[in-house]
Amino acid sequence: MGILTKSDFKLVAQSVKQAILAHANDFLSLLYPDTCIGCNTVLLGAEKHACLNCILALPLLNNYFDTGNPVINRMAEHADVDAAFAYMNFVNGGISQKLVHALKYKGKKQVGVWLGIQFGHAIMRQASGITTYDLVLPVPLHANKQKKRGYNQSDLIAEGIALSLGIPVSQGLLIRTLNTETQTHKSREQRKENVRAAFAVPGSSAISGKSILLTDDVFTTGATAGTCVRVLLEAGAKSVSVAALAYAGQND
Repeated sequence: MGILTKSDFKLVAQSVKQAILAHANDFLSLLYPDTCIGCNTVLLGAEKHACLNCILALPLLNNYFDTGNPVINRMAEHADVDAAFAYMNFVNGGISQKLVHALKYKGKKQVGVWLGIQFGHAIMRQASGITTYDLVLPVPLHANKQKKRGYNQSDLIAEGIALSLGIPVSQGLLIRTLNTETQTHKSREQRKENVRAAFAVPGSSAISGKSILLTDDVFTTGATAGTCVRVLLEAGAKSVSVAALAYAGQND
């Protein structure tokens, strides 16, 4: 056996370090196993964030491109869109609310990407494998609010959707210019007034002639999405469709 070189020692050290970290992670998993966001049971095998039973209980929506779906009907009150749909119903106390709240308020950022990937797959199925979007744009947070939270949940959802659809995503083409109050407890008319003139497109050339998929976390009255759609169309977008992770319109 020859004399070990400095490079050999580095490789051995890296291998030992990786082995120690792997065993440490296994040990921590035994002490603190990942649990389901919905029912708090220990996740098994390939389960992520939610167990199979809770995933099967998700109140999923369909008929994304049917003109009678509730999201497109609500959006028609605000702006001219090609399509508008949501992945699931937002049910108070249910698995859908728990997943959304884990993403928005508990720092579970990977939940957004994971759900976005599932949503993207669903969009492909609904569109029979053919989509015509050029770009995915998330509804932005104001810089102050994003700094406080540490991230924009819609960015993460958009990232997952874009991965599934195989198209680009951009977080900077649509910006929020006003730090509006929370929409959670506002009426429909109050929501409209709250977001009026709150968004802008700094560089319209990047979206000119593009078919855009606008993504958001929770769709209620459509006031926020409607304002974004109008701004994007005025900036030269060819068309805009809206994809919300959850539809809470029934709670207005």
